[in-house]
Amino acid sequence: MSNGSWPSSRSTPQHGVPRLLWDLGANTGVFSRIAARHAGTVVAVDGDHDAVNALYREACEGDQRNIIPLVMDLANPSPGQGWAGRERAPFNERRSPDMALCLALIHHLRVSANIPVSHVVAWLRSLNAAVIVEFIDRDDEMFVKLAENKREDYSDYSAGTSRRKSRSRSRSRTRWA
Repeated sequence: MSNGSWPSSRSTPQHGVPRLLWDLGANTGVFSRIAARHAGTVVAVDGDHDAVNALYREACEGDQRNIIPLVMDLANPSPGQGWAGRERAPFNERRSPDMALCLALIHHLRVSANIPVSHVVAWLRSLNAAVIVEFIDRDDEMFVKLAENKREDYSDYSAGTSRRKSRSRSRSRTRWA
């Protein structure tokens, strides 16, 4: 599944259970619900209101009360708000997760939002958390669909380049799938 090492230390505070797990690009929360059985709290983030609403409805109907569904564009996360932008901290500064899931997310940030892979990797490293990344290959039908009308060649988008960037200059614990 990966060439990286399995996350440890901060990601497993008690008996291997992360206290706070972020599912970034959660969609309807299939993996959020699985993660919620193994984490204290799961913050499930996606920019698709309908998908997050479906997750919210399922979470309310079920018994998993430790999932917090959140509609947010990860390419433009919630800033500090309130008086002088200090009453409510920006999303990135509220509380760092012990673990983050990024399943089929990186290609959306790179192709749809034009965020260079190096910036995405640097942001993930800044979380100081265990990170699990599912990397979608360039020949995947969704990648092809997202990139079909774009002029850029996305030369920085490859699993090998992303893995190298995540390992360099970092003590980050990133697992690539």
